[in-house]
Amino acid sequence: MTDIDGSMIGLDGSREGVGEAVALLNSLNVAIVPVTTKTIEEVSYLASQLGFGGEGLIAVVEMGGAICATRGYLSFSNPMDIGGFECEALGSPIAMFESYLDDVLRECSAVRLSKASRGEAEEILGLRGLEAILATRRVFLEVIWSRDRGCLERISRRLEARGLNTFMGRRFLHVGLHRGKGVAVVRLLELLRPLLKGRVKVIGVGDSEADKEFLETVGIAIVIPQEDGRQAVGLQRADYIVAPYPAPKGWVWASHQIAYNIL
Repeated sequence: MTDIDGSMIGLDGSREGVGEAVALLNSLNVAIVPVTTKTIEEVSYLASQLGFGGEGLIAVVEMGGAICATRGYLSFSNPMDIGGFECEALGSPIAMFESYLDDVLRECSAVRLSKASRGEAEEILGLRGLEAILATRRVFLEVIWSRDRGCLERISRRLEARGLNTFMGRRFLHVGLHRGKGVAVVRLLELLRPLLKGRVKVIGVGDSEADKEFLETVGIAIVIPQEDGRQAVGLQRADYIVAPYPAPKGWVWASHQIAYNIL
C-alpha cells in the first residue's frame, strides 16, 4: 500500500524509474494499492501511465474518503459509481458541507479545488492538462489553496469546531467528513480478507503526517524522506524503515527491497 505524492512520485511530478519498479513488482505478483489524497480518476490515469492495477485496481482515495475498485473486484454492500469504479463511501460528499465551507472561506482569498478552473488547477497543483482536470473531480475531500496560510489555519480551527475533519498539508488545507487513511486501510483489509489466501505481507509506504495512521496499521512501514532528507512523519512504532532517498528514488529503492525479499 502506497501514498503517491511525495512517496511514489515527487511533489514536482517526477517519476523516474517508477515504471520499471512497477513492472518488477508486477512480475512477482506484488499488488500495488494506492492510499492517496488523489481522486479515483487521477489514480486510474496514473495506473495506466505507470502500469499497475492491470488485473484489477484497488485504491483508498481522497485521504480515506472512499475505497474504490475495478467493478466486481471487491464485495461492497452498497457501492456507488465514481468514474466507472465501484466505491464504498467512508464519509459524506462535499455537498453536505460546502455551504458552510463557502461561508467561512469568504474571509480568505482561496481556491476550492473541486470548483477550480483548469487554469487554476494547473497553477496551484503544478500539473498540466488532463491530470489537472482529474484532480478537480473530488467527491469527499475538499482541497483548499490560498496564498495566506495563516488564514487557512484559522479556517481549519473553525471547521473542526463544526465537526469537520481537517488536515493542513505543505500547501493545502484538506477538509472532509471522514476519518483519514488509517480508518480506510483497516476497512480495506476487512474487505480483502476473503480474497487473501494464506498469510500476506502488507507493506505501507508514505511520507507525511497524513500517512501516519495507515503506516501504524500495516505489517511493515517504510517512510520516504523529504527532499532535504528530513523525516516528516513521526511514528509510534519503533520497527519502521526510512528509505535513503526522497521520492521517486526512495520508492524505487523500497520496491527493490520488496522484490528481492530483503524486508
